[in-house]
Amino acid sequence: MYRPIVLPLLVFMAASLSTAHSTAQADLPDDQAIEYRVRETPNVPESAVVFTITLYLTASDMDNDEVGWEIDEIRFRQLNSQPLQRLWIEDSPVVSSPDGLWWVEHADPQDPQIGEFDMPPLLTGTADAEHSEDPDLDYSFEGVAYVSPPPPPFEDTVALDYTLTLEGEEEPIEEGDDEPAESAGVQDPD
Repeated sequence: MYRPIVLPLLVFMAASLSTAHSTAQADLPDDQAIEYRVRETPNVPESAVVFTITLYLTASDMDNDEVGWEIDEIRFRQLNSQPLQRLWIEDSPVVSSPDGLWWVEHADPQDPQIGEFDMPPLLTGTADAEHSEDPDLDYSFEGVAYVSPPPPPFEDTVALDYTLTLEGEEEPIEEGDDEPAESAGVQDPD
């Protein structure tokens, strides 16, 4: 009499798929923190940094040389405010992609380079002020193609479109279209 062996085969397949998935997750690159530095005079490296925009990233998925990064947090730090620097933070900003990830192609996915994060996705929202006496910050931020003449002003030059407006105000406190900015890695999250 013929008896199909379906159950043991299903258990074996489920165990195989589970092992394959956890191996793929183990191959994901380490978390990254990328900072974009907006300068008082965008093309002049010696000019003062007036704002930093920092994205804290966790690798969530990988497809060959592309890594799908989840943006865990975005921080806006105003360095030219008086008497203290201002800081605004938003957790898990919405990425306008079908899966909510920022897909970045890397020469070596296990060793992402700063210059590969040159086109941050469109991010819009409201970041909470660190200090309760400060208003929240409405923002729109994204990377665009850098087309300025060579040489670029920074080792890792990006171009950004951004509008940063204090909640309830009509005029932005900082804005730029196709503005060159410097990108850098951040070791310490604070």
